[in-house]
Amino acid sequence: MQRELKICVVSDHFSSGPGGQHRIQNLSRGFEYLGHKVLYVSPYGASEKISDLYIDKTFSKYSVQEYVSPYFSDFFKIFKTISTLRIKFDFLLIGLPNTMMKSLNAFYGMVKDIPVAFDFGGLHASLLDKGKVYGDIRISIKIFRLFAQVYEDFLALSSSKLPDIITVPTTGMKNIFEKFLKRPVYVIPHPVDTVNFFNPDKYVSGRLLNILPPQLKDKQFIMLGIKDDPRFVTIVEEVIFNHKLQDIVFIVMGNMNKFRSAIIKKGLDKFIFFTGSRPNIEVPLYISFTKFAVALSVPEIAHVYYFPDNISKISEYFSMGKPTITNSLGASDYVQNGVNGFICGSFEDVVKKIVLLIDKPELAIQMGKHAREFACEKLDFRLVASKYLEYLEN
Repeated sequence: MQRELKICVVSDHFSSGPGGQHRIQNLSRGFEYLGHKVLYVSPYGASEKISDLYIDKTFSKYSVQEYVSPYFSDFFKIFKTISTLRIKFDFLLIGLPNTMMKSLNAFYGMVKDIPVAFDFGGLHASLLDKGKVYGDIRISIKIFRLFAQVYEDFLALSSSKLPDIITVPTTGMKNIFEKFLKRPVYVIPHPVDTVNFFNPDKYVSGRLLNILPPQLKDKQFIMLGIKDDPRFVTIVEEVIFNHKLQDIVFIVMGNMNKFRSAIIKKGLDKFIFFTGSRPNIEVPLYISFTKFAVALSVPEIAHVYYFPDNISKISEYFSMGKPTITNSLGASDYVQNGVNGFICGSFEDVVKKIVLLIDKPELAIQMGKHAREFACEKLDFRLVASKYLEYLEN
């Protein structure tokens, strides 16, 4: 029997799941389910389900501050805190980026002679990140972001030799990071709780009917996972008007003010149900009521092979047994074309695949079974956590 490990996890965010969980949070819960002790350290707060250690909400109010003030908080305060705990950890896991200054906490592992791992969930503060450079933003912000990215990449390169292993969620990220960091990188899938939360057997569709407007109760629902961008209106318009599928309603989590305004202008608002700000605990419930899911990237990053956009959404949709249509090339480790979903090269192709699954509900059901099987066999957070420890041990 494997001995109990004491694991210290350093991350940005506190847990507010299960929906929309950061991968580092689900990894932490996976370690706990395997019987290990997890101490979760975060400058922005800690979950009540993971041992609270250090809570500082100062920076949670200022999104741009992730490039400035938290540099000092992320390193010095966390390093000081874990150094004074007098706990002999067996493993230090640091979730990156946002910000890379956290990587310097690896010195704690070196001083204490314990294994250290870096887990890069994304590219949020790197020159490699093309996801935040599109759109009409002020030139001053673009310049500030450029300097921040250069600094972040400098820290990434400087600290890349500190950890014992580096992990990422996709093969695309592995390939680009190995070129960038000049060292081996391992793929660890995005972990999901497929038993307690994202489990279709735990949800009765009638529960959602109680919170839907009466006029929607006889409709077919499709989950639409998007960023707040008005360009996605084109897809809804094509499906509803050009293909005359007017018994369809898209469920969109959140408010999406820009997208909503564009929908209203086109007269499509009765075909979209915006959930508004809902607790993350309700995410599986909304997914459970849909026929299938659509997870879309903005065109600027859709075909960037190393950009892990929509990975968490797709993992959650799969866990709920929903085949997923996406244009995110970076999701190719997860979406097996024609088996558990479709990877599309254009908005036009997305529309065709939506129409296909509506016209052939038996195909959607069969692909949904494959999606659920994939999630249970590859993405369950206990399996992923176990694989992580195997990589570390070997």
